[in-house]
Amino acid sequence: MRPVQGSRRYVLCTHLHVDHVGWNTMRVGDRFEPTFPRARYLVTEPALSAWKKQVPAEVAAHGTLEAVQPLLDAGVVDAVPLDHHITDGVRLESTPGHTRGHVAVYIESQGQRALITGDLSHHPASGPSWAGASSRTCPTTRPGHS
Repeated sequence: MRPVQGSRRYVLCTHLHVDHVGWNTMRVGDRFEPTFPRARYLVTEPALSAWKKQVPAEVAAHGTLEAVQPLLDAGVVDAVPLDHHITDGVRLESTPGHTRGHVAVYIESQGQRALITGDLSHHPASGPSWAGASSRTCPTTRPGHS
C-alpha cells in the first residue's frame, strides 16, 4: 500500500543510520522509490557529506543504500545547515557525538516546547547495536519490502 501522495511536505532525518532512514523509501517492483515523492527530505550537510564519502560496500553493509540513494537519484534531498529553521516554531539543533551532522528537532507552539532527540543518548536498554548491520542481520519486515 502506497502512502497518500502529497501528504507530507518534509521528511527529516536526524542522522543517516538504518534505523532512522529505513522508511524513506518503498520497494516498487524491482527498485526503491521515495515513500513520499512530493516531500523534501531534509538531511544536514555534514551528515550527507559523511554518507557520500563512504565506499559503496560500507554503505550497503549499513543497510542505508536503498534508503538514501533513491532519494538522491529522485532529487528530493535538501542538504541543510545544522541550525536550519524548517518553519515557524520548528528548527534543528546540532547534537554532535552520535554521528557527524546529528541533529535534534526543537518544536515550540502555543507556549509548549518539545525536543525530538534522534539518537542523542544511548543506553544498552535501547536495543541492539546497528553498527555493521545489513539486510541479513536486520531484515526489513515492512509491507512491500523483502
